[in-house]
Amino acid sequence: MAANGSPRLDEAMRRLLAELRLVFHVMENPRLLHEPFVERNRALLELLEAGRAEEAAAFLEAYLDDAEQLLIHAYDPNR
Repeated sequence: MAANGSPRLDEAMRRLLAELRLVFHVMENPRLLHEPFVERNRALLELLEAGRAEEAAAFLEAYLDDAEQLLIHAYDPNR
């Protein structure tokens, strides 16, 4: 990482990635989490390449909200 020049941001990202690895480890099938986002990654890239930054930002916000909900549901021990 370290490309951003912020040790605090680097540390936060390192911790987040470690937590995500733990979630993926307890999931029965991590592919079910990742697969739906492949096309969304492509769509986000197309928006960015087209210079449609505001649309890309809104798309990314919804994307991250959906990803958060999927992770919460996947890690919920009561499901």
